[in-house]
Amino acid sequence: MRPWIIAHRGARDEAPENTGAALRRASALAIDGVEFDVQMSSDGVAVLFHDRTLMKINKSRRRIADLTQQHLEQIDWGGWYSTTFAGEPLTTLEKALAILRHCSNICIEIKSNPTDRETGHVPRLTDRVVELLNRPGMLDTKNRCLILSFDPDVLARAHRLDDRLRYILNLPNKNPLRQEPETGHLWAVGIRIGDLSAQLVQWAHGRNLKVFTYTCNGPRQVGKALRTGVDGIITDKPAWLIDCFQSGRFSAALRGNKL
Repeated sequence: MRPWIIAHRGARDEAPENTGAALRRASALAIDGVEFDVQMSSDGVAVLFHDRTLMKINKSRRRIADLTQQHLEQIDWGGWYSTTFAGEPLTTLEKALAILRHCSNICIEIKSNPTDRETGHVPRLTDRVVELLNRPGMLDTKNRCLILSFDPDVLARAHRLDDRLRYILNLPNKNPLRQEPETGHLWAVGIRIGDLSAQLVQWAHGRNLKVFTYTCNGPRQVGKALRTGVDGIITDKPAWLIDCFQSGRFSAALRGNKL
């Protein structure tokens, strides 16, 4: 059986990442889930964005946390990627969940940086995400959601608020197990493909944790992921990867992917 295929920030090889366009393209594929990043505006609205500043979008050094939803709504979120996507609107978490209402698994990465942690912005964002998932009528969507973060405090806080969600800790890119994380509330760990090892997978599976690896965009990366026995592969190129599996390109690696 192949591991899960998860689209990274939507189908970001075909549309601007973390936008409705990228989510819709990814959700149309025969994959297992879609991942995206969430930050919060200055007035408390959870929106999709990855970077620390808006430099990539409009050459601004301002952050999501500096701006209101109204200000963010005025920004073109697609023109930086291609003129085809000029005028792409802001995607809020609420809109993203609506777009992905038929998606098998929705992977929500809560972003955390030192500035937003110091101001209390990150805890408030964590509370907002969990609150949204617990609104009336959201049970079916909530049951398909996974919460990811590089910040263990984010996951611990979210778990205290709701112990029924699945939590994935993204491990640091160097010496991922130098300080062994608390795993009691975790469902899985995530690791960059360059830091993935058979030993790490053995450690995780020995604690009944699944392992996801990112970002696998080529045959060599995918082959390594399969050989080490991961449970999920996160990719910028979900259409390419599902086509590879359907065509049997990785059949030999799949047969030998058990540790």
